[in-house]
Amino acid sequence: MMRKTALLILGLIVLLSAEAVYADDFSEVQKKAQDGDVKAQYDLAMMYYDGKGTKQDHAEAFKWWLKAAEHGHAASQGAVANLYYAGDGVNEDKAEAWKWYLKAAENGDMMSQAAVAVMYEYGDASAGVKPNKAEAEKWYLKAAVPRENMTLAERLHLAYSYSYGKGVSQDKAKAREMYRELADEGEAAGQFLLGNSYYYGDKNYSEAHQWYLKAARQGYFLAQNALGELYSNGQGVKQNYAAAARWYKKAAEQGYQFAQYDLGLLYDKGLGVRQNKAEAFKWYKKSAEQGFCMAQNNLGVLYDRGEGVRKSKTEAFKWYKKAADYGFAGAYFNLAVLYYNGEGVKKNKAEALRLYKKAAEEWYNPVAAFNAGLMYYEGEGTDRDYTEAAKWFKKAADTGDVKAMFRLGAMYYKGEGVKRDKSKALSLWKRAKDKGDEQSSNALRLHEESEREASLRTERRASKSRPTVKTTTGKAPEPSLDTLLVYHSLSDLYTGRAIGGLYSAMTHTYGESSYID
Repeated sequence: MMRKTALLILGLIVLLSAEAVYADDFSEVQKKAQDGDVKAQYDLAMMYYDGKGTKQDHAEAFKWWLKAAEHGHAASQGAVANLYYAGDGVNEDKAEAWKWYLKAAENGDMMSQAAVAVMYEYGDASAGVKPNKAEAEKWYLKAAVPRENMTLAERLHLAYSYSYGKGVSQDKAKAREMYRELADEGEAAGQFLLGNSYYYGDKNYSEAHQWYLKAARQGYFLAQNALGELYSNGQGVKQNYAAAARWYKKAAEQGYQFAQYDLGLLYDKGLGVRQNKAEAFKWYKKSAEQGFCMAQNNLGVLYDRGEGVRKSKTEAFKWYKKAADYGFAGAYFNLAVLYYNGEGVKKNKAEALRLYKKAAEEWYNPVAAFNAGLMYYEGEGTDRDYTEAAKWFKKAADTGDVKAMFRLGAMYYKGEGVKRDKSKALSLWKRAKDKGDEQSSNALRLHEESEREASLRTERRASKSRPTVKTTTGKAPEPSLDTLLVYHSLSDLYTGRAIGGLYSAMTHTYGESSYID
């Protein structure tokens, strides 16, 4: 996770500070590039990448950067590495990216030196790079050396180096001074990162808001997304979902997957905008197609329920699977429901049980643990195992699930899978009753009645009196406590869906994932 975050920060600097000054128009640059002018080849690639003077075409940009890179142009070598790493304009190939990062770094490209340092620090198995702290430190030192006529990206990287102590002694005040210098020059990237220094450093959300706003008004999508988060969370401003939606939309329209997801969630929930499942589907899909796991999961929920799109369990399974493969735990639960019922996939209760357990272990939500416990109790997808059932019911009960409290209490009461302990049973039922659980309330009442009857029988035996004969009233007799406690129905399985909450691109943390009926 740390490597990923570091690369995201580095990618942020490169992405949002790329400079291209086009002294000539497109046709002139193209002619010079075709004649072998390496600098023109670099500029032509930038024009194709940005869509300046021509239609945007990242594959064509890659072609021209590669030509310049093969002639030793350091910035082009770094660009080729970036595109290989991201699979942007060329098939993703992390090993090939590493090769070009090294070439560019050895050729003096500061941003590639930083990338090499990050990959050595944390390792990158997909690129064949093993962690090597000594090499990481060597490249951080090279990347932190000030040089004349630095590009915007290099100035930002140097400030980042001071902020995080990479290759230089950490000096957050120096980093902020450098960000402010850029911000005062009107550079949106500097304004955004200055805002970040207040957001993360001083927790001064009001000051962060001011600088994000300056950058956002220049169309800087990360700043627009940051404003969306501030308004969503009420940080430095009054919570205002309508304002959040407006800023998320600006960033989403520029293709930012996290803003697309959060905007979709606002439409899904009707927060700050009129609830519109079709609009939620549209934005979830855009984000999901860029690989964001929470969007993939929530898109699956819409397909699953037929909200905003024609219902399709097959499509729901496909998107849940993508989210689960990424490691989003809520999707494990959703897949388990489909496997259990054989919806969109062949029924497989053993796989459902495996996924419920995985969701319970990683999602920390009681519904998955309860379902695992009930399947062990009933022998669904596995052999009946009261000990395992009690274990999973306890996980669910410990996190507040009243159905689990009732069932675990019943197991303690009867001594199933655990040592018989009526006091623990009564304690669990009391907790569940206080949360409004009717079954536990009935269990407590029937237990008290049973205890009174037992006490009366003892008294009668002691006095040798004859028992009083009860008269019937015509009402059906109430179930006994024993009858109540043997009631275990698979219809009690939770069968709703897990849906992801808001995502913070600022902190790279998921919002709370909730279970919906």
